[in-house]
Amino acid sequence: MGGAAAAEALRVDGRFRAGLGLDGAFFGSPVADLGLDRPYLLLTALEDHDTWRRWRGHQRGWARQVRITGSGHLAFTDLPHFAEPGGLRDAWPADLYAELLGTLAPARSAEVIRAYARAFFDRFLLGRRSPLLDAPSARFPEADFRWSRG
Repeated sequence: MGGAAAAEALRVDGRFRAGLGLDGAFFGSPVADLGLDRPYLLLTALEDHDTWRRWRGHQRGWARQVRITGSGHLAFTDLPHFAEPGGLRDAWPADLYAELLGTLAPARSAEVIRAYARAFFDRFLLGRRSPLLDAPSARFPEADFRWSRG
C-alpha cells in the first residue's frame, strides 16, 4: 500500500513537493479520481491498472508513468537480491517467480529504478533537469514511457 500512501500524503500535505510511486495502485485513496496538483512519478511493472487510468484522467501536475519492462512487483524491493541465493527461483513456479520478481537481473533492475528516482527528485527537489525524464533513453531501454503530463 506504499504507492497509495505516497500519493495520499502528497495530496493532503502541502509540505511534500513531489511524490514517487513504485508499482503501487491507488487503493483506498481518492487520488485516482482527484489527481494531484504536484509532480508525481509512477514507476510500474504492470502494463496498466484501473486506478492508474483514472489518475491519468485527473492529474493536474507534472507526471510520468514509466513501466520498467522485465520487472515484477517485488522488483521494487530488496527481495530480488536475496531470492535466488535463498532458493526461491527453485522453490517457486517459473511463471510466478517472473511475475513477482521479474526477469531483469536484480542489479540491473535496481540501476534503472534508482536512475529514474534520482532524476525525478533531483529535478523537483534540487532544480536539476535531466533528459532522462523527457523521453526514452538508449541507456535504459527497459524504461517504457507509458504516459506523460507536463
